[in-house]
Amino acid sequence: MNRDELIHDKISGPVDVPRATRLRLLNLVLASMTTHHATVIHGRAGTGKTMLLADFARRAPRPTCWLKVDAGDADL
Repeated sequence: MNRDELIHDKISGPVDVPRATRLRLLNLVLASMTTHHATVIHGRAGTGKTMLLADFARRAPRPTCWLKVDAGDADL
């Protein structure tokens, strides 16, 4: 993998469309966005974190950015 592919993979959001909208969680993220500079979403694998945020990014009232953080990112 060359450097350009690595960077693109880290800043590109998923293209999958969520199967269900999680309005309660979307509203929590929106509320956090209006009162804080950053929001961290964490949870076990397979709980829908990525799909929740992809859905949120599509609906956000202002521009959003995407950064995928992996275990290797802990070692700068």
